[in-house]
Amino acid sequence: MSNIFADSCYGDNEYFAPKELYWNLQEEQRKTLSNGCGPGNWKIDLVPDSLMGCDFSISCDIHDIMYHYGIDEEDKRISDRTFLFNLLFDVDNHCKTNNILDRTERILLREAAFTYYRAVSDAGHSAFWEGKQDGFIRQG
Repeated sequence: MSNIFADSCYGDNEYFAPKELYWNLQEEQRKTLSNGCGPGNWKIDLVPDSLMGCDFSISCDIHDIMYHYGIDEEDKRISDRTFLFNLLFDVDNHCKTNNILDRTERILLREAAFTYYRAVSDAGHSAFWEGKQDGFIRQG
């Protein structure tokens, strides 16, 4: 089991991510390693970065970077769970900031968060393992 995400913590913006591998990166490095929501190698953007005004892009970027640095199956699971946690934070923060009391809207946004999570958890294996070889750990 890898221990590369052991230093995960909350940042100033209250998102949860690995300190060394996310919070300590320069903005340009983050942009190079992430592409928002959905697979970056597709020619069209099928997965929106926001739904109903709720922006998921930071959660998706953190997840991309965790996938980039992850080295084993446990890292993938940690990356996916962190993704879900941050997506649910996005929903709660969006509803709080916009004073959304409508239960239906909150439920729809939370279901979208779980859908994004299930997509990477169930079908994200090729994205996680892309560019990795046995015994090879990708560096910055």
